[in-house]
Amino acid sequence: MAEPGGTGRFAEHVAQLLENGDGVALMVGSGVSVAVLPRLAGLLDLADEYALNRPDGGDLVAALQRVRAEHVDVVPTYLAYRREFAAWVSGTEFDVVAQEAVLRGYQPADGAPIPNHGRWQRVGEVLGERLERDLDSWLLPGGMAALGYLLANRPDLFYSRVLTTNIDPLVEIAIRRAGHDATTLTFHPDGANDVHGPPDDSIRVYHLHGFWRPIGDGRRRLLPELPSPTERRPPALLDWVRRLIWADNVCVIGYSGWDGLFLDALREVSRTGRTPRVLWAAHTSDEKALPELADRLRDRTGCTVEVFGGVDSDVALPAVATRLGLMPVRPTAVRHRIRHLDWERELISEQGVAPPEDCLDLLRQLDRRFGWVRSWAAGERPEQPELLFWPVRVRASQPSVIHLVQALAAAAISARGVRVVICLDDFTSTDAVTSRDVFESTIRRWFRQVPGSVPPELVSLSEEVERVEIYGAGSDGLERPIHPWDVAREVYGERNPSLLSVLMATRVIPDVPLDRLMDHAPVILRALTRQSARRLLTPLTVWSYLHRLLQRHPPSRVITLGGRGEIAFWELWHSSFDDPINQLYNPYLRDLTDDSPLVRWSTPAELRGYLDERLATAHGEEEGQYFHWLVQNAFLLPSYLGGYPLPVVRGVRLDSWASILAAVRADPATLDFVADRVSTTYLRAGEG
Repeated sequence: MAEPGGTGRFAEHVAQLLENGDGVALMVGSGVSVAVLPRLAGLLDLADEYALNRPDGGDLVAALQRVRAEHVDVVPTYLAYRREFAAWVSGTEFDVVAQEAVLRGYQPADGAPIPNHGRWQRVGEVLGERLERDLDSWLLPGGMAALGYLLANRPDLFYSRVLTTNIDPLVEIAIRRAGHDATTLTFHPDGANDVHGPPDDSIRVYHLHGFWRPIGDGRRRLLPELPSPTERRPPALLDWVRRLIWADNVCVIGYSGWDGLFLDALREVSRTGRTPRVLWAAHTSDEKALPELADRLRDRTGCTVEVFGGVDSDVALPAVATRLGLMPVRPTAVRHRIRHLDWERELISEQGVAPPEDCLDLLRQLDRRFGWVRSWAAGERPEQPELLFWPVRVRASQPSVIHLVQALAAAAISARGVRVVICLDDFTSTDAVTSRDVFESTIRRWFRQVPGSVPPELVSLSEEVERVEIYGAGSDGLERPIHPWDVAREVYGERNPSLLSVLMATRVIPDVPLDRLMDHAPVILRALTRQSARRLLTPLTVWSYLHRLLQRHPPSRVITLGGRGEIAFWELWHSSFDDPINQLYNPYLRDLTDDSPLVRWSTPAELRGYLDERLATAHGEEEGQYFHWLVQNAFLLPSYLGGYPLPVVRGVRLDSWASILAAVRADPATLDFVADRVSTTYLRAGEG
């Protein structure tokens, strides 16, 4: 019988076992993650919300209301909900509700929505894996974090495995945050179910009720199919769980036993002649109910069962980890590791020094010193790049100062042994040949400003697509589709993204958070009526050519170059294809696009007029605005990459944003010097 202080007694018993070197088979239920994720009752509420939001959900809503009226307990209600979903929608549609529940635990520090993903839209394997790699954006209760430290630091005591009825990835997240690798395993009804896992030192996390996203086997069903009331549980499933219970000491926490699966597996273990000792952490603290619970568990399992009442996993598990010396001395109270970019640029970047010779170091300096964004798909250890892929939409007008900034970065990267391929999207150009010639001559002139740069390869996308149409043999047998229509079949057919994500990725409509769409309704409606449908072809054509390049370059060594407006474009690519290519984005120019007249000018006087106009606004001196962006990227960056000395004006060395802003405030005539210098870089430098 459990006595008051069940949390402390449970922690004491578990810690004693582990200190003695006795192995423990660990079973974790949803009670350990209840602080951040909905339990069954919350899942039912989400299912109701889903039904109400379906255009054809009237029958489903009525069916769910009948279920609520017929059932009181949450478990029978949940099982009935699953069956109603299967009857009125499909057998796999409840997966979407479960995924939405799991995403309640994914909370990025900036509060931004998941790119290219709408509510009630399925999470595929690629997107799910990418979210799981974003370790710091997942909420972790204290007990779950402590569990990660226990498993990561003493895997031998747990046979490098943990069983869970949870479908969420929080156990894996906790293990990885603690510095160890984790492998997700689920039951396969039609295949062999190994109880040993992969031949490495990762912690195996066995999800008995399925996993929240697909895992490489192509099956659409995430949650296991419910047997009818007259059907037995699959014998193979029961045998699999039985074989996973490897130790004679079993610790159960956060699990009520509602499904009976683990209890039946314990019964099968006891029938083999073993009599495991089970430490059962119960949520209830009702002392009168605990003896009955213990008797019921003993009768059901045939095991020796000790029940501890009122166990708080967020107290018990940290106590065990602390007792074993596995918790950090001062566990951080913050969930996100926040980078202070302004501090980095002041303290880490050395002003006035030459750019580093190593390409990865150069990219870090672009990030820290100038506010560029690096997005590494391959994890925390990026590989040296060997290809920079820069897609550009060709316009009839001259290249913009944004193109200048991108070209200088590309030139510096080429000087470090990286092949640069510029893919000219010339499908919508009214005079493609002339526009390409102007763009190519300008880009080559800008490249010459950077010492050691290698001229880029410029490719006409329309000509490449035509070449594939005439001479290509299709994509059969290839790892990636290289024909635009094969790309369309993969992206729009197989992956089936939301139409909203496609419109944002192709920049038909602005990329704004879902909860702010109505605020931008006039802009979106105007864009839908004015933008050409040809934009929808951009992913198909650009990606088909990229895939041809990937036949010769490992994806992890490929970087794409573009502006922040292309983030949704490449997010859509990552959600469609599994290759770990990386992205480099130039700093965001607030409130302006590449179509704005302010990013093109013909004389220093014209630029000076633009500067006066923008500085006269209320936010003209803010970071990210026109003046700041030009100083950082068209004044300081060219000097840094080109090795040009920074000027001194009236005794002030113009070597930083702060010094230039102070000089302009002291004497507005300094703007003439800034306009002359930037215009020389943009209009004339590198000629000849």
